[in-house]
Amino acid sequence: MTTPTRDLEVLAVELQEQRHPILAKRRRDRLQQDYQQIIASAELQQLFDALRQWPEAFQQSELGSNSKGLKRTIRLAVEKQVSKLDKAIDDPAYDRHQLRILVKRTRYLTDAFPSLSPLSADATKTLKKVQAALGAWHDHFQWLLRSQQEKDLKVVQQRWSQAAAEELMAAEKRLRKLARLLPDGDRKKASRRKSPKRKR
Repeated sequence: MTTPTRDLEVLAVELQEQRHPILAKRRRDRLQQDYQQIIASAELQQLFDALRQWPEAFQQSELGSNSKGLKRTIRLAVEKQVSKLDKAIDDPAYDRHQLRILVKRTRYLTDAFPSLSPLSADATKTLKKVQAALGAWHDHFQWLLRSQQEKDLKVVQQRWSQAAAEELMAAEKRLRKLARLLPDGDRKKASRRKSPKRKR
């Protein structure tokens, strides 16, 4: 529900930084109405109610009273997420928009539970850089799509197109590095270099 509003916030900042204050103001003017709708929404109130109820409900749950079991469950979830990311990076046909979401989820999960994460410090650092690069590419890609509907944005189309291409290239380079840093990354790299012996 809040994603379009967040996208508009980021776009307004971008337009201001690119010295298009009038275009930026047009977007900021729309935000005030969006904010009021979000604040008054039933979904937001339901979220706050759920957050208030969660601590007590969790303490009464089976995992809430079993710290070892909870850690095991979290560790398995983190490892599964990292493994899923590893496979996605190895697949050159994997959609980059979906990969961005996968990178983001992996980063947030490993950040939330660093002691239970299988990632090294270098892998964690590279994961953040990959997320930033894919995020920047995604923003420019979405703005280009938006500029096809909002004609006043055509003035920045060329710059956005160039930036999107450069950011995707940077993301691909960092993804290759991340693949080597993920668990078993070196082993997989070595196995690819080995060619099977021919039978005589």
